[in-house]
Amino acid sequence: MDKRNWSKSIMFFSVGILLFTGRLSGGENIILQKNSDNWHYTIKYPSSPPEERNGKKWYEEGYDDSDWLTGKMPFGYGDEPRAKYGTKLPDIKGSYYFRKIINLDDIAKYKKICLKVASDNAAVIYINGKQVYRDPLYGVGCGHEFCYWNAEKQVNASGILKKGDNLIAVGLYNNPGSSDAYLDLQIEDFSFPLQAVSYPAEYERDNQFYIIKGELGHLLFWFEGDKKKIKEPQLIIDLPQFLRLVYAWHQSQEGPAGVVVDISKRNSRHKNYYQYIISLNEDLLRSKLPGKKYLFSPTTLAILLECNPEAKEQSLPVYWHISNNKIHSQEKRIDANILPALVVNLPERFKFYIWDTTLLGCPDEKFRNRLLSLYKKIGIRGGMGVRHKKRLKIDQELIRKGWEIYIDPDSWGGWGGGFWSVNANQLTDKPEDVLITLRNGKKTKRKWNLCPTFMIENGKEGQVYFEKAKKYIERSYFKGITGFVQDYEMSWKSEVSPANSCFCPRCKRAFYKFSGIDVTNLTGEEILKKYKKEWYKYRYWQNAKMMDIFTHIVKSIDPKLKSIVCSTPIMRNRLSYPFDIRDFDSWIDEHWPQYYRTGVRHYKWMQIAEGQLKKPVVAVLDTCFPIGEHWALSSNDVKLNTLVSAIFGCRGVCYFTGSISLDGDYIKAIGEAADIISKLEDFFLNGKRIDSVAKVKGAFLKNLSFYKFHKLDNRYLLSMVNYHSSKDEYLDIRLFLPKGEYQIYDPISMIALYQNKKKKFYTSEDLKKGIIYIIPPQDIKFLIIAPSYLKVNYKSSIYEKVIKEKYNLHKTKKEVFKKIKKGRLSIASADMEKDGIKEILISTPEQKVYISPCYGGRIWSWQINGRELSKRNFNEADKAGVLSDQFWRPREIERRVADEEYEILNYKITKEGVFLKLQKKCAYKSIKGLQINKEYFVPESGTEIKVKYSFKNTSRKNIEFSFWSHSMPFFANIKGIGRENDEVFFIIPATDGIKKIRDDAGEIVFNAVGTEKDKGFWKGRGYLKEPWFAKWNKTSREAIFFNLDGEKLLQIY
Repeated sequence: MDKRNWSKSIMFFSVGILLFTGRLSGGENIILQKNSDNWHYTIKYPSSPPEERNGKKWYEEGYDDSDWLTGKMPFGYGDEPRAKYGTKLPDIKGSYYFRKIINLDDIAKYKKICLKVASDNAAVIYINGKQVYRDPLYGVGCGHEFCYWNAEKQVNASGILKKGDNLIAVGLYNNPGSSDAYLDLQIEDFSFPLQAVSYPAEYERDNQFYIIKGELGHLLFWFEGDKKKIKEPQLIIDLPQFLRLVYAWHQSQEGPAGVVVDISKRNSRHKNYYQYIISLNEDLLRSKLPGKKYLFSPTTLAILLECNPEAKEQSLPVYWHISNNKIHSQEKRIDANILPALVVNLPERFKFYIWDTTLLGCPDEKFRNRLLSLYKKIGIRGGMGVRHKKRLKIDQELIRKGWEIYIDPDSWGGWGGGFWSVNANQLTDKPEDVLITLRNGKKTKRKWNLCPTFMIENGKEGQVYFEKAKKYIERSYFKGITGFVQDYEMSWKSEVSPANSCFCPRCKRAFYKFSGIDVTNLTGEEILKKYKKEWYKYRYWQNAKMMDIFTHIVKSIDPKLKSIVCSTPIMRNRLSYPFDIRDFDSWIDEHWPQYYRTGVRHYKWMQIAEGQLKKPVVAVLDTCFPIGEHWALSSNDVKLNTLVSAIFGCRGVCYFTGSISLDGDYIKAIGEAADIISKLEDFFLNGKRIDSVAKVKGAFLKNLSFYKFHKLDNRYLLSMVNYHSSKDEYLDIRLFLPKGEYQIYDPISMIALYQNKKKKFYTSEDLKKGIIYIIPPQDIKFLIIAPSYLKVNYKSSIYEKVIKEKYNLHKTKKEVFKKIKKGRLSIASADMEKDGIKEILISTPEQKVYISPCYGGRIWSWQINGRELSKRNFNEADKAGVLSDQFWRPREIERRVADEEYEILNYKITKEGVFLKLQKKCAYKSIKGLQINKEYFVPESGTEIKVKYSFKNTSRKNIEFSFWSHSMPFFANIKGIGRENDEVFFIIPATDGIKKIRDDAGEIVFNAVGTEKDKGFWKGRGYLKEPWFAKWNKTSREAIFFNLDGEKLLQIY
């Protein structure tokens, strides 16, 4: 769209008249908001519900919960990267119980409510003593990860809600031994007959979406509601003038069968905005409207927005609401962010795919081609098609335009049963003969759960099982596709898992051939008791062998087709996913492993894949799709993961987008990654990895920087990544190359690295001695080392001397630490773990305390009279340690802030003991400018450590955050500063403001809870029954004081 067309469009509509008919409604009101506070909860009853009190059960009104703790949703514990806890729970190896009172004045308007539950593992909910929701997995010994939302349950409000106080009670069942727990709850008024949420902006991305200048962008709207009450439904959107709504349709995974809807336009009540009225398809909503928001519903609305190519790069609000029967719902706001136009050079061989091509099924060919053009600009020229017949036209069109299309035959492999939709009735007149035998000796009643040995023994061409499975898979084939992808997973919960089947005589005979162990006369229970390890190994092999059958079926359909396994990630927990992608290596053409994580974990998974897999790899990466097993990652995460996948030699990446398109900032991030790969793909795909001739070590950060080294002809490429959230890393780089003279430059920015003004090049001896280079946080940098005689056109240069000066200044601050010893007291630096990262060792006659300034200023190891409390004693395993601090608000602040480095400000020894003061200046997003001092005092005698925290705001804006420190269990009696149980809520005013931290009595007490049978102590990871932390020994306007008692901690951990 050129500038002239935009001008005509604006002039034409400028004479419009503002119209707004109907009345505003309170529709979509939130009765109980997620992240709500003032919950009462208990951790005393891990294995059974709380006892009755005064004849009342824990979920009934009148129950006395005055001795329960109080806190804020979400509740939970564990190392789940998505979790933003409002209240950190202890791991009590069992269940938790929660109660909250809400007050409602006008209940007549509430006809129906919707309960939205995010839980790990499973929850049960009561309102005023009546059960309104129960997870099917509650109390049954298994569960699920949390998501927003695991369940959305509609409930008739009549007879449930009442005027005045209403009691909400929740039980959270958690498996003993579970690594995490989570609970959040939202209750909405569902009386307005049509509800919606904008995706991904409102659902996952803090109400933000992004669009590139001159390009199309998209939004999806999920709907739910009461079909019978739908009348004249409309979606009304107010857009700033530089955005135009150009097309809208109800999309479906069935693609071009989507229903196009009408759009009209008028002036908005917002200045310099236009209002667009989308007339939703009433017949479709009345027939297909789901009872809950469902992404794959045919009622889901896709809208295409076009951004003026002359628009400024800015962020402006977009307003939207729903109208039904001329009654308008509450207006909502999301923010549109304008990004610069794309300029991308594409790699020639490295491939980019998307997992789902649904949005490319736009009914209008013109807009479909524009979306394809946008994807082409960032290199996406292939993807996963969908088997539905109505999608065939679109997939064939994509193939004609040069796309590689892969098909998932819409069947689930693994121990899910029903391998390729073959059932027992299709195979024999005696279906019981081929069904699985369960561990209790009975046959399954499910006709798709076939004996695995039968399938393998009848899985050759011409045999009955092979031919039936081929017939089903062949239905998905059409000319031009590149291959079939089998999404291969398994579930321990199903009756076809290795723990539950198959124990028929056929399987026992096959097990004997596999292992040499005769189990003919043993029951399933006896086999698992005596030979569990061997039995599982056999079943894993059977599972992987099914992929061999799949490959032979694919090749029998068309020998040119690729057979691809898309397995669960290599590093998944072996108990939950006991086979891994390596088991399939000899039976398939390519691996498409699902790398649904980011950061260091993604890097390490890639490392394992590189070392184990022989066949080509296409890494499947998450983007903005947060449903089920997936994680909504940031656009920068997607960029880093793409580049790391390329560094490890993947032939391409596939972005999991679900059934949506990519938001603008993901498009931008992928384009930036593609541009970088285009300059380096010869190294990645043709170069030889020679990591051993390079020694690269991070100078200051712990285990957060990595490198790879490639050789291509007479040039070398060093790839370096820094995963720290906010700190630069200085890398000490030593290269052991053939004798000669070398030039070093950044191939992306084309900036040369010179030693100094007089010496531009490096000799091989210089490289052995080492160079210093800096990597920004959350970034990847590349250096090419080439012979000095090669001609390279640099844009500019930097001197290593400048980097070294910054490095030395940084290093000096860290190395001013000198050992002090006075009598029996000492303080010195010590490399406790022999990893090059220095800790501080404070020694007294009874204690040795290792404190790690480089890793959160926490106590790394605490030795008390010969016994040790190490970092591994605590809930977060190797990331824990005593006094590991966490920051939980605002929402975008993540746990990695806890790992930031502290500087050493001061230390000394007095006759009373050893003093150490550390300081952290926060640089991460919303808490930038926050200064935290952490002070330790280790007395000359005894097993206590005195701790002081002080907080200061050095910025010009208020900073709002929540703070929690491991081993400070619960703050109590803190008034006026927003106590939220195991965290303290601060608002520090701007510019040197200090918040007074004290209660009315001038002191703060720690409460800790255990059980009677433990005689005052809870022996697992928990807290003491009686208050064992001291009261505040001082009050202060700027600090928190308390004592840590090592002997007490040893009794717990």
